[in-house]
Amino acid sequence: MKGFYSIITLMFLLSIAACIEPDEFPPEPNITSLALSTSAVAQGVGFTVSIGFTDGDGDFGNSETDSTSSKILIIDNRTDFEYVYTLPVFTESGSNPGISGDVDIFVGGLFCLPVQPQPVADSMYLNVKLIDRSGNESTTKVAPLLLLQCQ
Repeated sequence: MKGFYSIITLMFLLSIAACIEPDEFPPEPNITSLALSTSAVAQGVGFTVSIGFTDGDGDFGNSETDSTSSKILIIDNRTDFEYVYTLPVFTESGSNPGISGDVDIFVGGLFCLPVQPQPVADSMYLNVKLIDRSGNESTTKVAPLLLLQCQ
């Protein structure tokens, strides 16, 4: 009899799990988390920007036929210069087109601005924006403060 109740309980839990709706996200990409691998870096030394994202229509990331329209913009707040990073092809699975995940972008190194006298360090922020294949843009998010060591 104990085994019978275990089977009934298991079937009940499985039936509830089958009814759970998948997460639904808006069609534009959304930055869910943003972090830097370090809070201080010497000029010219690379670091990683980690970005958590969601995209409701599943077109964040490039396709086999279009390798450039989906991108990540990392913007230096000191100069407004945009570093453009393209994305790999993401494989969709299941019937829900919405995707979520994490992307790590290696930034090859930033440099101090050429001012005199040269400061020992420069504090800066990186603004991050995502663009999907349909041209939908995320809101711009600001990464944590980065201390750039100049000397």
